Amino acid sequence: MLNSTELYESDQIDLWKRKKLIHLTWSDVTLAVDNIVNKVLIDDFQPHVIVGISRGGLVPTSLLSHRLGVRNLEIIGAEYYGNGYYPQRVSEKPIIGPITFETQYHSALLVDDIAGSGMTISEVGSRLTAKIRNIRTATLVKNERCPIRIDYVSRIVDDFVVFPWEAYDRKYNKPYVPKTWKREI
Repeated sequence: MLNSTELYESDQIDLWKRKKLIHLTWSDVTLAVDNIVNKVLIDDFQPHVIVGISRGGLVPTSLLSHRLGVRNLEIIGAEYYGNGYYPQRVSEKPIIGPITFETQYHSALLVDDIAGSGMTISEVGSRLTAKIRNIRTATLVKNERCPIRIDYVSRIVDDFVVFPWEAYDRKYNKPYVPKTWKREI
């Protein structure tokens, strides 16, 4: 794993070509999860807990939990990019919420939807090492320019990905923003 200085310097390069959005369907997500499950099983890795990075990692975490039969789930909030396509960073480093679980797990699968720069999953993983000895990482998608090693990846991409759980208006090629309704009380 890169140290923080190397990681943040590597994020200065342009990670995304910004020529197209890659829209994944639910079928694509199912195939990606199946691919990761197969890799985990071949590796004979048996996580005691699956730790999801909120928000993007919540759906993959749940799907992997069911497929791997792992009932222990933990969630860690992290924020690095804002909303929108292509989103801007909201801070210099990922903002990571508190690790609130008390149980000492011996092995964990740390899950996020994508590793763009890899900064979020790397920072969360570094914080988890105080509680968990054996941590492996999984993302559905990884940017080809991401310098961080991810243990289980289903798909390598060269541009920005829109997942099916993200609100996106394909007609206007922009984030979906619901109309606000005023109601009288």
